[in-house]
Amino acid sequence: MSATGGKKSEIPDSDVKQSEELEKSPKKFSGIKFRRSLILMVFLLLPLWMFLGWAVQPRKVFSILIMDKTVPNTRYQEHLSFFWVLRYDKYVKPDKGFYKLNADYKGFFPVEPGLSYYADDLNHLNPDELDSLADLVDMAAYLDGYGVYYSDWYGIEPGEREDVSPMLYGGISKNDIFFLQALSLIHISEPTRPY
Repeated sequence: MSATGGKKSEIPDSDVKQSEELEKSPKKFSGIKFRRSLILMVFLLLPLWMFLGWAVQPRKVFSILIMDKTVPNTRYQEHLSFFWVLRYDKYVKPDKGFYKLNADYKGFFPVEPGLSYYADDLNHLNPDELDSLADLVDMAAYLDGYGVYYSDWYGIEPGEREDVSPMLYGGISKNDIFFLQALSLIHISEPTRPY
C-alpha cells in the first residue's frame, strides 16, 4: 500500500496540459528560429544576388560626348549622377571601359583647385573636325555650361567684393552650337532603329 492510503495519485489535468506544452515548445521555438534565420539569410544575400544580376548583364557600347564647363573642384558634383546612371545601366565607351568621372568629359579640368586648371573643349576644332566628331559619337550630353567664375575658383566669399565676379571659363561657344547642329543633322537623317 502506498502512503496515500491505497489510492492512486492522479495528476490534475492542468498539470498534464502544461507538461505537454513544455514538450511541444522546443519544436515550436525551433520552427520560429528557422523562419527567422531564413528571413535573415534572404536579407543578407539579397545585395549579393542583385550584384550578380547586374554583373551578368551585357555592357552596351555607346559613344557619348559629355560636356561640363562648371567643375570648380574635384568633387565633380555637376556630372556625378550622370556617370552613376551610365555605370548602372552599363553604358561603356567604344573601348568597352566604363566612363571615368574625372577624365571622360570635355570642359573645365581642375588640376589643383584654386591654383591651376586647363580646358579641353571644342573651341580649337575647325568645322570639318566638328563634323568628323559628330560622326563618331552617338550622343552629346551638355550637363552644365554655366562656367567657373573667379570667386568660385579662388574662394572669394560673397560680400568681399561688391562687383560681379568675372568668368574664368564657361558658356556655350559657337563651336558647341555647330557641333550640336552637325550631330542633329546626322542623327535626324538616319532611320530610327526599333529597340
